Amino acid sequence: MIFSPRFVSSMAILLVAVYASESQATVASASGTIAEIRTNSSTLGVENGMFVTGVSSLAACPTTPTDAGVNLVMLRIKGDSEGRVQHRTALAAQLAGKTVIVFADDTVLDSGGFCYLRSIHTTN
Repeated sequence: MIFSPRFVSSMAILLVAVYASESQATVASASGTIAEIRTNSSTLGVENGMFVTGVSSLAACPTTPTDAGVNLVMLRIKGDSEGRVQHRTALAAQLAGKTVIVFADDTVLDSGGFCYLRSIHTTN
């Protein structure tokens, strides 16, 4: 199969653009105990979220005040099956007083500009 020089040039530009945009993503992690979990009704159109104690900076994820008035990074939890597992893990860790490690990608945001929780690990 022979491709025209224009097609090859277009594909090269597309590949460079894709790889350049992927390299801009920042996946960051932080650890602490769960400070607060917010569970919202799906009728509100707002997804669940959580705060980790002491995490006032995580990549480019924005902060917002907790109910205690402390500015921490809000991590949104999706409402899909994976998000429900993350929510249960966060709740169990909070109730047990366990430390968690959370991961977020600052290029995947909700409509309010908050980062989604990408992964949560429990420790100790």
